[in-house]
Amino acid sequence: MTIKLTVQKARETAFQVVMEKGADYHYTRPQGPHGGCKNVHEGKPSCLIGTIFVKLGIPVSWFGRSRAVFGGDLVGASADSVLDAAIGEGLIECDTNEAVVRNYLGQMQAHQDRLGMDTDVVTSMHSWGSCLEAGDTYLRARGRL
Repeated sequence: MTIKLTVQKARETAFQVVMEKGADYHYTRPQGPHGGCKNVHEGKPSCLIGTIFVKLGIPVSWFGRSRAVFGGDLVGASADSVLDAAIGEGLIECDTNEAVVRNYLGQMQAHQDRLGMDTDVVTSMHSWGSCLEAGDTYLRARGRL
């Protein structure tokens, strides 16, 4: 089954994810040798973008499959790369507003991934509610919200 992804569906799904986790939730990167932002971790959604894609219907296991075109799996990949792979594999189909969807997800991911000046910091400075607002600001500027 192909997921039809529109700007509205991306926004509604992001809103659901943030409300379920809590608008004040701050993402914490997994520790260890393979730390960093993870779409999925230990068999479940992890960061905001991974959680959104899983909520849309992308299986958690899908992120871990190796893909030569990406030089590995999509566990720690950007929203852009995840969307490219999902479209390429027929899991997601975007309408004519694909660029807006892509940039909306990217705005939220970039906002979440700001960690501050201290390189030892592993918890995002910005809550998921703040990330959602950053995405909404992008949509408002384009007359989409």
